[in-house]
Amino acid sequence: MYNFFDYFTDIPKDQVFQNFSLEHIISITISFATIILCLILIKKLSPKKQNIFIKICAILVPILEISHNVWLYIVADAGILQLLSLHLCGLQMYFIPLAVFTNILVFKDFVFASSILGGFFATIFPSGVAGAYPIWHFQTIQTLIYHGLLIFVPIAIMLTTDYRPTLKRFHKVLGLFAIIVGIDLFVDLKFNQNYLFLVTSPDMPLLRNIQLNYGTFAYLIATFFALLFICVLIHLPFDLKKKFAKKKV
Repeated sequence: MYNFFDYFTDIPKDQVFQNFSLEHIISITISFATIILCLILIKKLSPKKQNIFIKICAILVPILEISHNVWLYIVADAGILQLLSLHLCGLQMYFIPLAVFTNILVFKDFVFASSILGGFFATIFPSGVAGAYPIWHFQTIQTLIYHGLLIFVPIAIMLTTDYRPTLKRFHKVLGLFAIIVGIDLFVDLKFNQNYLFLVTSPDMPLLRNIQLNYGTFAYLIATFFALLFICVLIHLPFDLKKKFAKKKV
């Protein structure tokens, strides 16, 4: 048996879930279905209620991340250096509230480019959770809800406002990302951490194999260009739609 808040070292291995096990697939399905239902719901609300809904979700993001850090501090005796929230998903505890409450475009663009992808991949490949925790556990449930919000909030912003991403502003996102990588790399090398997985790849077979077979530099280059390619792809429909709309006029 285990307790809901136990650290993975105290949980029997036969009680944890594995990547793409039936439990995991069901949890993915429930997560994405909930996101879709919430998006349908928010479209039916008045503009004022839509704004309140999104702001509540934006506030929940840092609350969930902080609750996770407090839990790690208590059960795992984690130090400050392990609790900086400098991973791509953890960074959203800063940028999602900034995007929602400041209306500054670069923050919205950064959230669109990174939050949806981070939330999606962390739900499909929950590194550090699968193989370590049961489905019914604080760590797993917090992970699913947190990353569900990372997907929901930027899409909800686009559904309820006139915000639209564009490749014309994407260079600003890359500039902000470069600053973040610089900070993370300094922390990783100076304090022996692995933020943004700049030292060791996450628990994803393809990335792990690239690093093992071709080295860390090749892994980082491959990961960067793969993410860049995906980011360009998710921006293209908005630019193409705008282009075709201009031609019709």
